[in-house]
Order: sequence, then C-alpha cells, then structure tokens
Amino acid sequence: MIFIYLWMATQIILEMLPISSSSHLLVFEKLVKRYFSCDIAKFFAQRNLTLKTIYYYLHVPTLIIVLLYFSSSWWSFIFHDQIIDFRPLIWIAIADSITLLFYLSMQYYHYTFTLRFGLLISAVALFSTIWCFGNKSIELWYYSDAFILGCAQGIALLPGISRLAFTCAVGCWLGFSLTDAFSISWLIQVPLMGAASLKSILDLWQARRLNEVLNLPISLVMLISGSISYIAFLMVVYMIKMQIFYLWGWYMVLLFLIWGWLKD
Repeated sequence: MIFIYLWMATQIILEMLPISSSSHLLVFEKLVKRYFSCDIAKFFAQRNLTLKTIYYYLHVPTLIIVLLYFSSSWWSFIFHDQIIDFRPLIWIAIADSITLLFYLSMQYYHYTFTLRFGLLISAVALFSTIWCFGNKSIELWYYSDAFILGCAQGIALLPGISRLAFTCAVGCWLGFSLTDAFSISWLIQVPLMGAASLKSILDLWQARRLNEVLNLPISLVMLISGSISYIAFLMVVYMIKMQIFYLWGWYMVLLFLIWGWLKD
C-alpha cells in the first residue's frame, strides 16, 4: 500500500507545480512496476476502480487551496458593488467550452502524441515566460483571449504538456502580467476540476466504493500531501513575483531525459 499512498501524494503535491503531474505519475508507475513489481493500475482495477476516477478525486485538496487563496481577488473580479458582472463568467464559460471540445475530440479520435514531445513543449513554454513583460490586468479580458486560453488549456490535455505552464505562457503572450496569467490559468481550470471531482465522487458512491477513499489512511495522506501542496503553491507564487518562474523549464528538460532513459 505504501506505493499507492506515494502515488496519491505525488499527484496532490505536483498538481500545484507547472511540471505536468500526470507525466510524473506515469514515471512513478513505470518505476514501481519495473523495480518493485507493483502495478498501480491493476491494484485499483482489482477493487473495481479506475486510475482516472481516483485521479479526479485527488483534485479536492487542490481545489480547496486554490479557492481559499484566490477567493477575495476573484470575488472582486466578478462582483462590483455587490452586483455580479456576467462578462467574466462568459469568458470562463467560453474558455472551458473550448477545452471540453478538445477533450471530446481527443476521446473520439485518439491522437498519437508522444510524452517526450509534450515535455519539450512545456519546457519551451516555461522558458518563454522570461520575456513576459505584459501589464494587461485580469480585468481586461476579451472574448478572443478566452477563446485562445481555452485552446491552450485544451492542447495541454495532450501527454506531457503542463496545463499550468502552458496556459500561463499563453496568458503572457496575450499581454497579461505573469501574476494575472497565473490567476487566470487557475480561474479557468477550477470549474473543470470541480466538475471532475464531483463526478468521481458520484461514480464512487454509485459503485458503492466511496469507502475505498473515505478512510483514515487515505484521509491522512490527503491532509499531509495537501499541506505540502500549499507550500509548493506558495513557492510558485514567490517564483512568479521574483520573475524566476522560467526555471521550471530546466526541470522539464530533466524529466524529458529521465523519460527517455525509462523508455530505453
């Protein structure tokens, strides 16, 4: 069970970082299967669970942290003098609808896309933030921005592409400051993440498997990992303020090399 808990912790902690948590899970799964004969997918399958269901359930700590951190700024963005501004909601809806179209297309057509290429794209995107000198604030969204960011978020569904890294980089290319690009990146992700988490909980409940994740050991793993995840989140915020967010690009290059070694 230790590898299962570590797999969960890896997802929760790394989801806060611009380094493609899903890629790390693939690396982790391959390593423990090769050296410890532990098949994580098989472990869950024997309990009538899928990796995707558990993966979405593990979004919960991330949702809590992000909502608590951005709650005041997002509230003031959407509400003005206690009157709701529907434009931000429309922008979010456009971005997420575009992302959903990408998701459905990928589910239907099953594109061939190598993980290593996705890792390189993430690295390039992160390095490009070195030249992020935009000053457009989050209040200055346009419908075209929402469309482009939705496309970026959809493209980031491909293996190896970090959603956070890619959408932040695209936000910078659109003229937003890196700080606001970071906020927008999470703003358009939270509704999708929340929907996925809710669906996973409903699926577990309908399958009478909710007890498999609502137990003391897993709750402790989520609590401890969530606490570390919060520290990781604050570290990313600090790196953005210090204009060194691009350094994560070197990490993606390292992951690119590691994946190449594992595939050999």
